[in-house]
Amino acid sequence: MKLAITVNTAARETALEPRFGRTPYFAICDLENNDQLTFVENVATQEAHGAGVMAAQILIDNNAEAIVCAKYGPNGSQALHQAGIACYLFGAETSIEGVVESYKNGSLKTFSA
Repeated sequence: MKLAITVNTAARETALEPRFGRTPYFAICDLENNDQLTFVENVATQEAHGAGVMAAQILIDNNAEAIVCAKYGPNGSQALHQAGIACYLFGAETSIEGVVESYKNGSLKTFSA
């Protein structure tokens, strides 16, 4: 199971990024592989239009099954839902580790458009 998290930089100690389509990076945590963490650049950030849909495609291409963010745009969230990627909200979490633990214990709120 791969959990994606929107973040500002490609570093474990990075700040979480609230925007889905304009996030600079996705931290992708492989929960079935010892929580292995990889970072994927969001090339959609430079697009004038359609960043949310392009960002959703990046997650599809990286086999993410869930995403945690603070703000989802309507087109991006629709693309995520159509792809079967579960959407969650950060809540009070401020770190990658905190988000992963909250996901594991089921305390993250789901997002639905």
